[in-house]
Amino acid sequence: MNLSILKRLLFKCSVLGFGLLIYSTIAVYFLNDVAYAIHSQMFNVSKQHFNDSIYSFITFFKMLWLILFVIPYLALIWEERKG
Repeated sequence: MNLSILKRLLFKCSVLGFGLLIYSTIAVYFLNDVAYAIHSQMFNVSKQHFNDSIYSFITFFKMLWLILFVIPYLALIWEERKG
């Protein structure tokens, strides 16, 4: 695998991850009460704990997305322009 293929792959993963982050954020913002109603029937969870869990998941996904896809992609671009 050469660097141009890796760069394209990381770019596509970055775009897909960003789309998933935007989708998740919009869904949590607009459908928070619906999601809580569904999950509170399945699990004994308070509204505060549910919100904390959802926002923790989104934060974890954002950090994972940055570390695994965005930072390596930017590093490849930086090295390509440098060389």
